[in-house]
Amino acid sequence: SAALRTGQRFGAEHLIAVLRGETTEKVRQHRHDRLPTFGVGADIAKALWRSYLRQLAAADVLRIDIGGYGALQLGARGRALLKGVESVALHGEAARPSRVRRQAAESQPGNADPALLAQLKQVRLEIAQAEGVPAFVVFHDRSLQDMAARKPQSLEQLADCHGVGASKLDRYGERMLAVLKDAASPQPSTETELDDVRRVSAADS
Repeated sequence: SAALRTGQRFGAEHLIAVLRGETTEKVRQHRHDRLPTFGVGADIAKALWRSYLRQLAAADVLRIDIGGYGALQLGARGRALLKGVESVALHGEAARPSRVRRQAAESQPGNADPALLAQLKQVRLEIAQAEGVPAFVVFHDRSLQDMAARKPQSLEQLADCHGVGASKLDRYGERMLAVLKDAASPQPSTETELDDVRRVSAADS
């Protein structure tokens, strides 16, 4: 999306600066600090962004315009990815140093609640489509799996989940937390609902 919104005329380093929210002279000159995608990937290190862009190019999501001084443009699968029609598995995700001590406590993917995970993925897709970015920019699958296993009930607890930094917490925290809280709310059982119906019927007769 950053490649598309910047006119598909810029190379990897500039796109990374936009995604990370860096107000470089070039970013300010082209007013790219006003783009919706500015800063959406602030929690991801430059080296990791470079790796992601290489993988996206290899997957034909992006293509390098050799004649355009290495500008990154959407490839054949680019628009499908932005629309959520396709997905791409990216490798090399690394934990931030500030979270090293929390890694041991991270839940295993198999512990995730399947129904909750599906709801979180749906919300992620809605956010991604609204912002015009790939779903992985909002949250990686591993982050959603950790949420669906831990089921945090506060922003502080949500911040302990894998891949949830200050930027993502501020941007998407409330939306994800609403889903998590709703899933944790006790749902009336069928038997309880039948008892309520019987009481109402008895009172009316």
